[in-house]
Amino acid sequence: MSYLSSLISLFSLSLPPKLNKLLKKIPLLFLITLFSNATFSQPWDAGNPKIIAPLSGCALSATEKISVEFFNYADTIQSPPAGNIFITLKNNGILLFTESFQDTIYPNTFYKYTFTNTVNMSVQGTYNFDVILRIPRDTFPQNDSMRQSPVICSSLSAGGNLTPDTSVCTGLFTDTLALSGFNGSILFWESSDDNGLHWSIINSQNDSLKSNAVKTTFYRVIVKNGLCPNDTSDIDTVTVYPPAKAEAISDTTISYGYSVFLNGSGGIAYSWSPATGLDFTSVANPEAKPLSDITYILTITDANGCTDNEGVNIKVIKDYYFVFSSLFTPNSDGKNDTWNIENTEDYPDCKLTIFNRFGTLILSKTGYTNDWDGKFSGSVLPDGTYFYMMDCPGSSKVFKGSILILSGGE
Repeated sequence: MSYLSSLISLFSLSLPPKLNKLLKKIPLLFLITLFSNATFSQPWDAGNPKIIAPLSGCALSATEKISVEFFNYADTIQSPPAGNIFITLKNNGILLFTESFQDTIYPNTFYKYTFTNTVNMSVQGTYNFDVILRIPRDTFPQNDSMRQSPVICSSLSAGGNLTPDTSVCTGLFTDTLALSGFNGSILFWESSDDNGLHWSIINSQNDSLKSNAVKTTFYRVIVKNGLCPNDTSDIDTVTVYPPAKAEAISDTTISYGYSVFLNGSGGIAYSWSPATGLDFTSVANPEAKPLSDITYILTITDANGCTDNEGVNIKVIKDYYFVFSSLFTPNSDGKNDTWNIENTEDYPDCKLTIFNRFGTLILSKTGYTNDWDGKFSGSVLPDGTYFYMMDCPGSSKVFKGSILILSGGE
């Protein structure tokens, strides 16, 4: 069937029955003549317009431009229609705006239009743009729409802030490092114990981390948000101080009634316990005079606030150890005016007797307290040598010796 015959058939379908019947009686030549001055064409159609939008990416702007490309598929030789072209843009089904422009639409022609309005794509998310196009004399306007492939926009990655920067003593770190103010997903943590020269990966995606640092260590976190490049948090420093070291005298043995200095060191603050037998408990080198076996514990604090302990065991033996002075000068000058026996005050049951060279008893006293001033019956004894003897319950030893008095007496 010829194109013209087809057209006649199509045309006759739209006529009333009587005219249709009449038309069939008209000679074909007459119809050809009738339509010889007419122009036939395909329908006007800008179907499937193309949306030109930014590519998926990082940190798109708040003023992104969107364009539309379309092609008129008609091949008519008629005079091109002119008029307003309407273009509607939606995002995720929500109307953004509709714009129009006036143009002449030619057949088999490519067109491109850029919206004067801009689209804010600075907000992170997925953008699904739809465009609806209307051109003059469009036969199939319902087909003139298109959805763009999703555009994914990511906001900039932000590494955030690590806290706390802290200083700790070896083995005593109990805090947890925490990341805040970051944007994106945590890829991993990193640590460096050589001042940042080399970094080791810690495979954790949590926003907190318990440090097991045994030396000063830097920490940081690597964060990535969507399509944006990685970002690194600030660096958190865990300063680990060397361990404190308390020192004191070695374990020792002393005679009952004697004392020993404990000689502590290693800190700027000291504490001894128990207080039994100590002259002071908060000095480095207290004097200890225990009356029985004891263990003293020293706790020191160094300049970094780190602490350490040390113990001193002291064994006390009751060996009746005395030191007898061999000379004194009872001349009332305030110096060496009485006879001294070291350690006698701790043995109050011991009995002391003193004789002159003729065997005369000068002094007899139990529990001597270093108070004899060289007098006998209230008078100063003449200078010379005198003799003592002391015995103590519990000891088989009798202590004997001589004393020289030098006072200027007769």
